[in-house]
Amino acid sequence: YSESELQSLLNECEQLRQQLTSIIADLEHGIAIYMKCTANIDEESYSTFALEIKGQMEKAGCHFVEKESEADWIIVANAEVIRTQHYQNMAFFCWIDGNVSITNVSTGRVIYENRLSDIESGHHDGIKGNGDTYSYEPSARDGYKQAAHIIAEKALSIIVK
Repeated sequence: YSESELQSLLNECEQLRQQLTSIIADLEHGIAIYMKCTANIDEESYSTFALEIKGQMEKAGCHFVEKESEADWIIVANAEVIRTQHYQNMAFFCWIDGNVSITNVSTGRVIYENRLSDIESGHHDGIKGNGDTYSYEPSARDGYKQAAHIIAEKALSIIVK
């Protein structure tokens, strides 16, 4: 290799080393979360609810672990369709509600505990999904999506403090 080629390779190697060091530091200091989550639509498990919460929190640098013992935080989110409404020739609507708790593993304290409907104002009777003209399921999915967003925002506001 010529002197300039060697220098170019050394520069590239140094840049990659710095990136790797940064990634390792981020992983070592990242926020590890264990999540227990339940949701149902028509008495069937709706696992997408947990995936939506995780997806929003991962964007903020959180990662999820499989064991409580590996976590910095534990989030428990249990939600269900609490009410449906349909009038003839109109849309089907669902309302979602449930409980959320956030625990700091290092202290063992429950830092936050509340009903989904009380986390954000405007949902006193549950989180209403957008209506659908054919069935309740699309409205329930939309309600869960909104609930996942509310949970993720609340959890991040507490965890990032």
